[in-house]
Amino acid sequence: MAGDVKYDSLPFIDSSGRDYFEAGSDFDIDTSIDNFELKSESVEHIQLNQKKSFDIFKDKYLDSSKVDFSDRISTSDKAGYDSKTVYEIIAEKASIETPHQKYHRLQSEIQSLVEEVQSLKDSENKDASAVSLSSEVLCLQKQLHDLQLEKYFGPHVFASHGVQPLTRQIVDQLQSIKTKMPDNKDPSHKDVVYEIYYRPEHSKFALLAKISELEAKLKAIETAVGIDNPKLQRIISDSSGNSLMDTTEQLHAKLSLFDITHIEIISARLQGLLHCINEISQRKDTIENVINQTKIDELYSLIKSWDSVATVVPDLIERLKALSVLNEQATSFFQSMENLTINQTEVRDLLRTEKDTLNKFEKSFAENIASIQKNCEGLDKRIESLMKKIAT
Repeated sequence: MAGDVKYDSLPFIDSSGRDYFEAGSDFDIDTSIDNFELKSESVEHIQLNQKKSFDIFKDKYLDSSKVDFSDRISTSDKAGYDSKTVYEIIAEKASIETPHQKYHRLQSEIQSLVEEVQSLKDSENKDASAVSLSSEVLCLQKQLHDLQLEKYFGPHVFASHGVQPLTRQIVDQLQSIKTKMPDNKDPSHKDVVYEIYYRPEHSKFALLAKISELEAKLKAIETAVGIDNPKLQRIISDSSGNSLMDTTEQLHAKLSLFDITHIEIISARLQGLLHCINEISQRKDTIENVINQTKIDELYSLIKSWDSVATVVPDLIERLKALSVLNEQATSFFQSMENLTINQTEVRDLLRTEKDTLNKFEKSFAENIASIQKNCEGLDKRIESLMKKIAT
């Protein structure tokens, strides 16, 4: 109320102080937020995935050329926004694919499929599905080639696919130009330049065909030889790096040894070898019997010499028991002597320290007596001098 001239004339009002206002009752401000959520079963709650929605509409744009949001009554359905990708094989205004467009679309799709199959085959996880898929892709390419659309649309329409159609077209044009060229070369004529475009997908198709053929041959070899590792190791160990034909010839040479004439010779040799082995075994048995007999004689003589010692063993055991008791007593006596020696050493050290202390005490006592005598002599001299002074 400071500075208010209206109330300056009233009594008991401090016009120089601050103004204070009082309310009749306290009130609270409601700061809570009403988070009301509808929990009715009639309302469907949809969970949206932002990443999935982004992937659906990625690389697409909205086509509003056929949008119809009017409220007119008609039998046709209302058309909304249409989403299209950035890269379209078919033109935007085309309603139906032409055969040329279908051919281009199928070529591009087969090419992308071949690249995916090749990446699957080149990956570490190789399986039979990739091989079968590559063979199916080759079949599709062959079916597309068997349509022979060049007869209906001409070679110029599909000249961009492959090297052979371009080569054929260039050769035809060269043949037509060759008949029309004059003998004299005119420098005013322009040179004819031809460009040959090479498609790497055809080399890939040929490579895939060769790989499929090699895989079929390898499968036939596996069915004939087998895929068991021990069998393959057995064949490889005998082949010494040769081919399968050389290995087969070696096996045939080994099998020829089992002829009847060879078997009779081998059986005769085996009989002679068996007779020699029997003689060696008999000689070995006799030698082993002699060695065993000498060992038994040595053991018997050792046991006989042990009989005289066995009678002395009980007395020896009794003496050893008595000596064990005496040994225990000697051990205890030795321990007591060690303790006594330790105590004697401690007493000797204690006496030595006490002697040193006594010598120090005697020395200090003699010094104290000498100082006392000296003090007494000085005191006597002072008394005499004092008596002389008193007498005079």
